Amino acid sequence: MKLVKGDLVLIKTLDDKTTTCIIAHKITDDQFYYCYSLESGDYKFVYIKEIESLVCQGFAPDIKLDRDLFNVDYSYYDLSSYIFPYIPTFDYLFDDDIDEDDS
Repeated sequence: MKLVKGDLVLIKTLDDKTTTCIIAHKITDDQFYYCYSLESGDYKFVYIKEIESLVCQGFAPDIKLDRDLFNVDYSYYDLSSYIFPYIPTFDYLFDDDIDEDDS
């Protein structure tokens, strides 16, 4: 099933309910879609296997992306560097087995 921006699709949720979504953007070779849910009014990422069927092709071809998702300020990067610090270690350069007198 080839889906494009603006298609109306039926999604099966984790709690075995169905909802309708409009595809706003395709991500990573038809594996994930960024969709707008008609019932909740929220944007969400949808995996291809969650899509039950295509309801209507070209339902809303002029749908806009939620740009607030991509507006990331410095606090995001600051928090990310705090939670996931990268500290390179060079322990292998300082091996305890090497005797300095063996030169």
